[in-house]
Amino acid sequence: MVYRPPNSADLVSQLARDYAIQVNTSDTATPAWVFVRGLSQVTPSASPSMQDDGDIDAEGYGSQIATGQAFSVQITGVRKGTGDESSFAPDPGQEFLRLKGEEVGAKNIIQVRYWRTDSDTDAKEFSASVEYATDGGDKEALQGWSATLHGRVRPVAIEKPAPAADNILPSTPASP
Repeated sequence: MVYRPPNSADLVSQLARDYAIQVNTSDTATPAWVFVRGLSQVTPSASPSMQDDGDIDAEGYGSQIATGQAFSVQITGVRKGTGDESSFAPDPGQEFLRLKGEEVGAKNIIQVRYWRTDSDTDAKEFSASVEYATDGGDKEALQGWSATLHGRVRPVAIEKPAPAADNILPSTPASP
């Protein structure tokens, strides 16, 4: 007899798209949080620095232990904004990241917060250095971009921000 996990048909899957990201375009004393819109992928991750703490008693096997963590959020999106080809105004959140990605030193550091837009409690705020790239494409491609927000120290768990009154989506009526 083999011990197996129960059938997972009763579990629901979490959607990868249920994220919101904001960047602070002001300072920490008087933050001005702006959404980064046009996102197609959000990937928060922690990457440990590993050291071998094995010894001669391990029969030749190594032993790894995390001695540090690097936190980052990788995001990709499609370049979006208002207007048309002759009067394009980029999304303010995207443009903030693009311009910060061209800076060095302290001018490259931003304050970021993200959260899941479903009932999952994952919500964090952190300072980050911005690595930004405009993606290439063929003659039929949309202009894409990507950024890695490299965390500076540990991210802080936060409460999900409450929506502004003008940013609450109306509920959809129930079907008859």
